[in-house]
Amino acid sequence: MSLGREKPSLRRYGLWQGAREVNTMSKLSLSNWKKQLGVLKIRFMPFVKGYKMTEETKRKIGLANKGKKSWNKGNRSPEGFMCCHICFVEFYVKPSHKKNTKCCSRLCANKLKSQYIGRKQTQETKDKLSKINKGRKLSEEAKKKMSVIAILTKRIPPPRNGILHTEATRLKFSKRRGIQTGNWKGGRTKLAQLIRSCMKYSEWRTSIFIRDEHTCQLCGARNGNGKTVYLNVDHYPKSLAEILETWKVTSYNDSLLCNDLWDTNNGRTLCVPCHKETDTYGYRNNKKILCLKDTLVLMNKV
Repeated sequence: MSLGREKPSLRRYGLWQGAREVNTMSKLSLSNWKKQLGVLKIRFMPFVKGYKMTEETKRKIGLANKGKKSWNKGNRSPEGFMCCHICFVEFYVKPSHKKNTKCCSRLCANKLKSQYIGRKQTQETKDKLSKINKGRKLSEEAKKKMSVIAILTKRIPPPRNGILHTEATRLKFSKRRGIQTGNWKGGRTKLAQLIRSCMKYSEWRTSIFIRDEHTCQLCGARNGNGKTVYLNVDHYPKSLAEILETWKVTSYNDSLLCNDLWDTNNGRTLCVPCHKETDTYGYRNNKKILCLKDTLVLMNKV
């Protein structure tokens, strides 16, 4: 009988690979294969998925391997052994991984990581990091991933997506000023900035926008027809600095009691280009106030 017909019977018993390993395929006939079947079954067990060995089989394997050296024992180089930074236990790591490994387990690694929380970096480390990251640009995809991770880990609050605060919430926020806030630095913020960021100023500004129908009073520019116009409210005819100087307003509480500041007749709607052309915009207003102070000083002297 040809050798090709013997292969199916051998494959059926799961012994074809075993026959090749013992190199008896060419010497044994079909009858001899049947005689040797019992021997081959013991030496080469077929693989069965989900097969579990009995406790007796496990015990026999354990007794057979007792005293034998494991295949990886004695092959570890002494360079791979290192000491754990947390529990100080000696453990083995691949020499290629030794540079980035400091702990023997994940538990020790978490303990080591917790030691660095809240720790300030030295100036030398900061300089090294700035040198490495200089000129590095993140892709838009990476930026989106970072923002999603920051929101999920609650490092930054999620976007409100156009949701407006209620009147009660806005009033609550407006009271968090001065010493009542956790960011109080001893009164560093300018008085004009405090006035412009309060709720009363916001209401005054909105009322002027409604009165002027959101239209610039100098050039007539307004939003619409695919055109976007940014509008400001200008104190006119008296500027904000002049009112503060005239009524000697020195604190935020004094500004709330000053009626000229919240008079709607002393305000107008202007677009940004027109606002920049006025005499009271930015540093020009400061110069005007200085000139006014000089004249008052000269009048007092006379």
